Amino acid sequence: GICVDKCEKVYTPPEEAKNQETYKVAGISHRIDALETLGKKNPNFDKPEQELREKGLVGSSIWEYSFSPRKDRRGVLIPEPDNPADANAIKVVVDGRHIGYIPAESCAHVHDLLKKGRIQEIKCALGGGRKKSFTGYGDRYILESDFCPYSARLTITTMASSFFSMATLPSRGSVLNRT
Repeated sequence: GICVDKCEKVYTPPEEAKNQETYKVAGISHRIDALETLGKKNPNFDKPEQELREKGLVGSSIWEYSFSPRKDRRGVLIPEPDNPADANAIKVVVDGRHIGYIPAESCAHVHDLLKKGRIQEIKCALGGGRKKSFTGYGDRYILESDFCPYSARLTITTMASSFFSMATLPSRGSVLNRT
């Protein structure tokens, strides 16, 4: 819910008052090290073929890093007005690590959401990287390496503009009402 100042009362908006927007994070290829720290290294990735067979991993894709969904993985958006490449840039930070930017063509809209206080939640889904495909045919096994580009996708939950306006915030400690 939304908490106003001292949180004496909390208002949780109904689901119909919320919208979700999805953005592909730009520039992650320049921040691979930060991205990989958000994943868990797969101990099977560097195992030899024999050990993979013994572990029953025939028919599996074995990713170097696991980016399993985590309910607590939240994103933070930080405007960068001093960014030399783009004064409208918005940095994307996940679990304290800068992983990229909101795409330039979406920055004006996201700046507006930030300015009006409409963003309720930011979640980030991560994926990609090096993987091995391990297949078997009878007594013959094939272990192939591949690379899938890293990706980061933000889902931003916002309040519908018709429902919530920062211009009509109630006084401290009171319940937010629909306007």
